[in-house]
Amino acid sequence: HPDSAGCVLASAGAPDQHFHPDGTAEGLINVFMPLVNVDTMNGSTELRFGSHQWIDGELGPMPRFAEHTVQTVAPDLQAGDVLLFDYRTMHRGRANNTTEPRPISYLVYAMRQGLGDKHNFPEDAWLTR
Repeated sequence: HPDSAGCVLASAGAPDQHFHPDGTAEGLINVFMPLVNVDTMNGSTELRFGSHQWIDGELGPMPRFAEHTVQTVAPDLQAGDVLLFDYRTMHRGRANNTTEPRPISYLVYAMRQGLGDKHNFPEDAWLTR
């Protein structure tokens, strides 16, 4: 079932993000859908293969060996394409080297009832009251 949704925006000239997972919960899937064509110029999403297995209940830094040894992929996407990946996957938005913003809509899909994005949207957050 859908859990949360929103939009992330890379402003014109924004640098690379740091690699990060969105949280540690198993059973959540990120669904990214760019609202514009996304490529190396305006900053595609870069993913580290197998990194969803690095997290064990807590957010933490990427293992030291992984920084230069783990393969990454940063697919070019057309507006309306869909990119699915495990919520725990280490990923980042690449630099936006254009003069236009890069909006990407997202949905977090929960594979079972009672599971949700409590890391980014805690139940006690003022927006959820």
